[in-house]
Amino acid sequence: MNDTKKILMSVAMFIIAMHGAGAQSVDELSDINAQIRQARDRIETVRLHRTKFIKKKLERNPDYRYVVERSAEINKLRLENERLIERACDIVRRKNRPQTVLVVKSPMVFMLYSSKYTEVGLLHSSYQFNRRQIELYERRLEKINGLEQRVKNHYDSIMHAEIDRHQLMIDSLLTRKMQLVK
Repeated sequence: MNDTKKILMSVAMFIIAMHGAGAQSVDELSDINAQIRQARDRIETVRLHRTKFIKKKLERNPDYRYVVERSAEINKLRLENERLIERACDIVRRKNRPQTVLVVKSPMVFMLYSSKYTEVGLLHSSYQFNRRQIELYERRLEKINGLEQRVKNHYDSIMHAEIDRHQLMIDSLLTRKMQLVK
């Protein structure tokens, strides 16, 4: 009888030990699953924030900000300059009506007729002011040539490195999970 009690006690102890080990492995599996979810959430966060980081970096560059903020204004100045040239040509044609002067629509009209006709000279002043604004814009545009792509490439490499790091962590956690399940 004593042996039977010992056997039953041994079986009970084995069952309790197995149940305790099972609870421990269930807790560990739950912890691993939580870590995997967390790593996947971090990967998604990195992907979602890429655009925001790129935008922030570009907005910190004064030349980039200047170009973005003034592009519509510069387009209007270009159109205005075309209209100024056209008006200057019309004035020259109108003033030389009997002689029928051939006037080409180009900034050259200002060079040729500004001193001769006051109205053309006034248009020339406006044209010059607009041209200087456009040139300033174009110089700053040249400074940022390729900046946007370089910033995107930089943040893409950071994002991919971060994703790779989290993927390796997930792979490691999955390997550990497989070992526990076996």
